[in-house]
Amino acid sequence: MKSGFVTMIGRSNVGKSTLLNALIGSKVAIVTPKAQTTRNPVRGVLHHERGQIVFVDTPGMFLGKKDILSKTLNSFARQQLEGVDAVLYVTDPARPLGEEEEEIQRILRGLNLPIIMVINKSDLPITEK
Repeated sequence: MKSGFVTMIGRSNVGKSTLLNALIGSKVAIVTPKAQTTRNPVRGVLHHERGQIVFVDTPGMFLGKKDILSKTLNSFARQQLEGVDAVLYVTDPARPLGEEEEEIQRILRGLNLPIIMVINKSDLPITEK
């Protein structure tokens, strides 16, 4: 039996918590359209005959504000990249690229880990902003 830790990272409201709940088949993470709902890392375990994966849902990267809450949540997200076996980078193609995506990609380029890009919400129409 094998096991591993996988951190889920992405901007705020890209669907990390919804994806976590779907992957493990149980509601362990809060799901809401409100930004910055995930305040602390949430762990969910996927059990399979071949092993276990501990998924770590992180607060969304949110760079638009300079308040203490946003800085703390961004720090929590970065900390969850330490000591893991892989990263799920969750994106929303319906949203235009922004400084959060650039920051996340900069952070991920510095890692020596397998990174899987998950394009979430691909069923939604693209909106111009």
